[in-house]
Amino acid sequence: APIKMPTRVLGFIRWTSKPVGFLPAFYFIAFLCGVGLAWLLGRLQVLTGRGAKVAGGALAIVMVLVLAAGVVRQYPTLDRSRTFLPLESFRSDFEKLAPDAISMAGVQWFHQRAYQDVFRLRDDVTVISIADFLFPQWYNPVRSERFPRVVVPAGDPFYRAADGDYLKRFLKANLNQARQIYWEPFDLKGGVFYPNLEPKLYLLFKFTFKPVRKLTPETARAALARLRAKLEREIESEGFMDQDEQDAYYILMIFQYALYFHRHGRPDVGMACLELLADLYGPEGAGRMMPGDWSALNANLGIMLLVQRRFAEAVGRFETAVRWKGKDPALWANLGLALLENGQLEKARAALERALRLKPDFPDPMFNLGEYYRRRGDRSRAIAYYRKALALSRDPGLKREIQEKIERLVG
Repeated sequence: APIKMPTRVLGFIRWTSKPVGFLPAFYFIAFLCGVGLAWLLGRLQVLTGRGAKVAGGALAIVMVLVLAAGVVRQYPTLDRSRTFLPLESFRSDFEKLAPDAISMAGVQWFHQRAYQDVFRLRDDVTVISIADFLFPQWYNPVRSERFPRVVVPAGDPFYRAADGDYLKRFLKANLNQARQIYWEPFDLKGGVFYPNLEPKLYLLFKFTFKPVRKLTPETARAALARLRAKLEREIESEGFMDQDEQDAYYILMIFQYALYFHRHGRPDVGMACLELLADLYGPEGAGRMMPGDWSALNANLGIMLLVQRRFAEAVGRFETAVRWKGKDPALWANLGLALLENGQLEKARAALERALRLKPDFPDPMFNLGEYYRRRGDRSRAIAYYRKALALSRDPGLKREIQEKIERLVG
């Protein structure tokens, strides 16, 4: 059976935030140009003698001029001869992988395979696209004949979020063989692998056999320092600020670094990552961050400010986020919580009610409306909202907190 692939995969030329090379569009335009030229040539057949020669010569001159004008206009924009940053950006990490390592790659898969297949670098490394695990129906399932150097467990090759899924068994089987496994910074099904990752190189994480129970401040700061050093080198020497092709890579990866540090109890370092991202791509930097990414950046900064109890600053961040993405109930819920903690009770109530209009079964704003009415001294309404939140919540910690609050108010 033929392999199913999305249309955009078939049209992929290069990763960029600006779709300057969408192949199906090129095919379509070239086809229309061909139809137009065929029509013109057909019309020229009506002419004879000198008239046909003059018309044919004029058409040839026009075609050459159109082609030349296109080259003159587009070449300065598409010229990459001054910098090879899109190719070289991830090479330093690839060359530092441990001997006989496994690299679980996402967007870096293209680069790492180029290093191996074109430049013959690190043939001892097994590069596996994470897409082969997540979408084997579109790509190629992980089989032993494709990767004879690694342990490929038997069973269903499809990724499953539950314990014992194929990807987890693959990782465990190879870690048991003392293989070093590296992971590109991206989240997967709620971060199920984050407990077993540790930042080791400029960008890549390394799998640990035992979970990283506590990320030391020294380890977190060292990882951030490596990331900063890499970016500073590229900014100073390789035209980083002119390379919009790099935007999608670094926006994704720095976001994931921030999330990693936040989950490992280092929100200060996570916040430094997000501030670095804002400096690079925000309005005061390159100014190339897309609206959705800009909203997400402010939302994540707001969450980390909440954790650090900097409520007034968190309010500002969430207000910026909802301006760009006003239909996201989680943003309104977080804004409501920040306003509540900052003492702006009526604005908090309005934001929390907005979140519930967008998502009526959302337990967090329901709980915080209970908090609002408790602070207003309306015990009956507070208890009513607490009970609704208790019925909706699946978080054991939140359920315990709600139950305790209900018991205190009732008792």
